[in-house]
Amino acid sequence: MITTTDADRGPRDTVSRRGRLRAKRLTRDTLLRLSTTARIQRGPVIVGDVLTRRPVLDDRGLDHPVAFLGTTNIVPLIQQMGTGQTAGSVVRQWSGTLTEERSWVILSWLWDRKVVVESTDRLAPINEQETRNLYEYQSF
Repeated sequence: MITTTDADRGPRDTVSRRGRLRAKRLTRDTLLRLSTTARIQRGPVIVGDVLTRRPVLDDRGLDHPVAFLGTTNIVPLIQQMGTGQTAGSVVRQWSGTLTEERSWVILSWLWDRKVVVESTDRLAPINEQETRNLYEYQSF
């Protein structure tokens, strides 16, 4: 379930597609990182009437690899995230190309499916191992 947002606090509590309520709410101050099982790889994507291969996000929290949420390509958004960024800073970063509301909806969707999880580290550069894990297939 994708939630609406509260302009002051960020998304409200959400129920995952498996029906479990998230134990912790996503707020502007929540430190984030990608799940250790998140991968960007090439996969089949329908663009208009054509089936093509493009970068897709895959994670155990997803029913299948995903390239778009509606008309929004989420792979470039995921690639912009750094470990330890706050949810608010991610939304501000994404708001360069999306509305703030749409940014919260996408981040909430990723949070609800545990593709984006809470980090214990403040903003840190992605290390070499994280880069290898995230980009299993690098020739996009």
